[in-house]
Amino acid sequence: AGIDVVVDWLVTDIAVATFRALMIDHAYPTPDGPATRCFVGYGTAPDAMLAVMRALTEAVQSRLAVIQGARDAFNRTPAADDAARPFAWLADFTAQQLLPFDAVPTFESTDLAADLDFLLRQLARVGLDRVIVADLTRPDLDIPVVRVRVPGLACFAVNQQRVGWRCRRHLL
Repeated sequence: AGIDVVVDWLVTDIAVATFRALMIDHAYPTPDGPATRCFVGYGTAPDAMLAVMRALTEAVQSRLAVIQGARDAFNRTPAADDAARPFAWLADFTAQQLLPFDAVPTFESTDLAADLDFLLRQLARVGLDRVIVADLTRPDLDIPVVRVRVPGLACFAVNQQRVGWRCRRHLL
């Protein structure tokens, strides 16, 4: 179908399976004809296989959301000529860079409490001992929803200019 898929293992000091899935569509339809576009998804879970599935699912959802949005509001916004340039490094992937999947640490469990205990232990091991949970469940919908914040965690894609304490301790 003209789509390449690359899955990266994102290694962190927390040692919880985290992956980035890239779907590179070499024939994505645009007003100016087919173009190369990249769709990204991330997944983290104690179980490495579940983390990969989450990353792939999010990448697929990302592509479908863009397709649906384009269908709903198909205007003549010109496509960027360099939309695929940030992903030029993908051409450098070789067999030497491939790892067996069992190299990824995994914690397999069918018990949510055990999964949560594992995650809390992994966070505490690197100095992240505060986890803030807010229950956002609406009683009228009866669908459990929580928002979780861990002070000290930082998203590398939000602000690459601001270095957090966890990164600084490895640099100094």
